Amino acid sequence: MPMEYVQVNSQVIDSIAFDDVNNQLHVRYQNKDYIVFYEVKKADYIALQGTANTAEFIDSKIALDYRSENMTD
Repeated sequence: MPMEYVQVNSQVIDSIAFDDVNNQLHVRYQNKDYIVFYEVKKADYIALQGTANTAEFIDSKIALDYRSENMTD
């Protein structure tokens, strides 16, 4: 089943998606960067969806707690 990207209301983040099988958070930025965060807990993804400031949550929680890789071409 392909991941479904969710558009977010942010000047920094374009969209996010969660891979349930591999526990990966995929983040597409407005500047075209594409970052994958690995071994992300589903609860953190749910919290991310409920936050008012997606970029701040990623910077202050996700980026600090999970390994990531820049997949930008």
